[in-house]
Amino acid sequence: TTSLCFVSCHLTAHEGASMCRSRNESCAGILENAKLGALRVAGKYLDVGHQFDHCFWFGDLNYRVDISDLLEAADDAPAAADEPPSPKKLERQPSKSAAHAEKAAKAAAKARREKAIARIVAQARDDDYAALGARDELEREVRAERALAGWTCPPCAFRPTFKVARGEAVEAYQTKRVPSYTDRVLYRSRSGLAAQSLRLDEYVSCPGMTSSDHKPVRAAFSVAPAPVHFG
Repeated sequence: TTSLCFVSCHLTAHEGASMCRSRNESCAGILENAKLGALRVAGKYLDVGHQFDHCFWFGDLNYRVDISDLLEAADDAPAAADEPPSPKKLERQPSKSAAHAEKAAKAAAKARREKAIARIVAQARDDDYAALGARDELEREVRAERALAGWTCPPCAFRPTFKVARGEAVEAYQTKRVPSYTDRVLYRSRSGLAAQSLRLDEYVSCPGMTSSDHKPVRAAFSVAPAPVHFG
C-alpha cells in the first residue's frame, strides 16, 4: 500500500521578520507534535515527513513577499541651499523641531512603502514571477532550511493570491498590504522512494473564485504505487 499524509494549517499573519520566525516555529511545532503514523524512536514519534510515503502541506501559510530592503531609509543629505537652523533657534523650539522631524520621517516611510508596494503590484500585473519569487519568504526559508527542511516548495507561476478585492476575477490588489503568495502547497516523499513515484502535474491559482480576499490555489499530483515486498 501507499501511505499519504495531508497537513493543512493556517499560520501567523502579518509582515516582518518576527512574524516570519513565528511561522517557522509553528511549522516546526506541527512536525514535532503531530502524533501520526506508527514509527517511533526511543518512544518518540518521527515527524510526519518521515512517517508516510508522500506528504502534502497546504493552507494559508501567510508567508509574504519581502520588501524590507525597499523600506530602508536612504541617506538623504540636505540640499546645499538649505540653511541649517541656528543653535539658538533650536534651543527655543526643541519640541517643535522634534515633532517636525518625526512627521517628516513618517511621511518619508509612508512614501517608501507606497512606492515599494506599487513596484510589487506592477510585477504581478506584468507576470514577472521570477522577480516576485526572489522576494518570497517561504521559498527563502525552505531553501535555508529554517522551515520545512527537505520539503519541496514549488515556485509560483501565477500572480500573488493575497490581498485581493472581493468580487473581482482579475486580481485587484488592496495596496495596504504587500501582494503575497500566502496560499501554498508543499510536498515531500519518504527517503528511498524513486523520484518518479510522485509528480507535480499542476500548480495554479483560481482567480475565478471571488468570495474572499485570497485567491485559492490547487495542485494536482500523479502518485505511483509503492513497491510491494513479499517475504
